Amino acid sequence: MTAQPSTLKRWLVVFFGCLFLLLALAGYKVFQIRQLMAVAASYPEPSETVEAETVKTENWQDSVTTVGEVLAPQTVELRNELEGRVIAVGFHAGDAIKKDQMLLQLDASEDIAQLRAAQADAQLAQTALTRYAKLVTQKLVSREQYDQARAQFAVATAHAQALQATIDKKTITAPFDGRAGLHHLQPGQYLAANTVITQLVGSLATVWVDFSLPQQQSGIALETPVNINASGTLATPLAGKIIASDSAISTTSRNKKWRAAVSNTAEQLKPGMLVDVQVPVTAVHNVITIPATAVQYSDAGNFVYVITPAEKNTLRATARTVTLGTEKNQRVVIESGLHVDERIATSGSYKLHNGMLVNIKDTAQETAQ
Repeated sequence: MTAQPSTLKRWLVVFFGCLFLLLALAGYKVFQIRQLMAVAASYPEPSETVEAETVKTENWQDSVTTVGEVLAPQTVELRNELEGRVIAVGFHAGDAIKKDQMLLQLDASEDIAQLRAAQADAQLAQTALTRYAKLVTQKLVSREQYDQARAQFAVATAHAQALQATIDKKTITAPFDGRAGLHHLQPGQYLAANTVITQLVGSLATVWVDFSLPQQQSGIALETPVNINASGTLATPLAGKIIASDSAISTTSRNKKWRAAVSNTAEQLKPGMLVDVQVPVTAVHNVITIPATAVQYSDAGNFVYVITPAEKNTLRATARTVTLGTEKNQRVVIESGLHVDERIATSGSYKLHNGMLVNIKDTAQETAQ
């Protein structure tokens, strides 16, 4: 019984000793945390440097973009009408060709021999006709004999002309100035009738671009300007205008086919190329537009970072939801969410988060604004 107070006393000493130790450790941890907070406070708050743009309005015209095919206004697939053996080839693949230049000569030696005989027959028939013309006036031959001589002359002349036409068809010449395509022609080669000789393409200073649009855009007017772009080929779009359209809408695709003429003086566009055709479909109107690089996308919607003044002459980024309209030339229409003269982050905005400190990169556009 006398040992119980002593045991309780020992337990109390242990308890209060442990409690003191725990409080001491807790105090030390609080001291460490305060020290860490003080160290952290001595470092500047993280920030990002971005480009910025002041929100403005501009004249805008909604457009649609479709795929078109480049065509040469003058192009022909040259073929030989008659069969024969090749005796001369007057061009190389890729040559610049002049109008009426000889491209291919087929053997016409037999035709030439027949032509000479036919011309001789025609000459004899003409001599006979001249003699019969005098005799019929003197009533020394009948009118029937004269008519027969005249018929023989006509037949002989027609035969000679037919042979000359055959000879002419065995010389294939260029119908216009242009550039020749590939060919596999060799002297001595025998060609069947209607063999492809080459493709001749005329000047490409102006080209056609054929494209189709849905029937909803079938009311586009002729002379409407269009922009032509070809990724990897054109540094900047080429300007053109609509010059023609089909008279009806396709019953299968429900599209209407259009043709634009495009200035192509540097001959960057080649026949057969596929290009993007941008066609305006609304009147010009005034809207807010921003660079497409300013828009960020998330499951919650599209947003931009608006840059606003903050404490101690700093700037902060505030995420704001926006409603997007149409897009062209790397700019997008803002239908709601922004106001004129607000400043937004553009290039580099993907590095930001809501409330983050922002530094503005000095650009010519921002300086001008």
